[in-house]
Amino acid sequence: MCVKSHALLGRVANASTPAEQAELKRISSKSPVAATLLPLRSVGVQGDGRTVCYAFGGIIKEQVTDITPTFLTQQVISTLRQADDLATQILVSSGCASRIAQMPVVMIPIHFDRDAAVRAASCQRSLVLRPFLTQDFMTGVVDRMRKELLGVPGISRVLYDLTPKPPATTEWE
Repeated sequence: MCVKSHALLGRVANASTPAEQAELKRISSKSPVAATLLPLRSVGVQGDGRTVCYAFGGIIKEQVTDITPTFLTQQVISTLRQADDLATQILVSSGCASRIAQMPVVMIPIHFDRDAAVRAASCQRSLVLRPFLTQDFMTGVVDRMRKELLGVPGISRVLYDLTPKPPATTEWE
């Protein structure tokens, strides 16, 4: 019996180096995790290549194959402001605001876990939090945030960018 590779494995192979593919295989073979390639770039550049970023949480049920059309409209800006304000309130109320040098709240045009069979247009976005602890902005580590941002209308998932600096930059592209 011939087992055919999943069609999306070709996309992963075309978008990653052999070393990155080996690292994904090493990580996914040690525990029951799932890997997916997102159609965007984040913060990490090391040498001539982009670093791998990991997202932890619930399994991404459906492969991300497109992005949500996003323009700087009042609604999109309002949603991002609401999320940023809520994230700031959480930091202040938990006593963590003074420890964090900066925390960009980034909206990405990805609607996770859409049923591919429904063929509905992508309409939600997701948030990436990058809470950054540093004294000099030359090196840094990240801190954690609660999951309350999922209550913001139009947000399908909240991700944390835990990439240290270096190799990452403090901001997103």
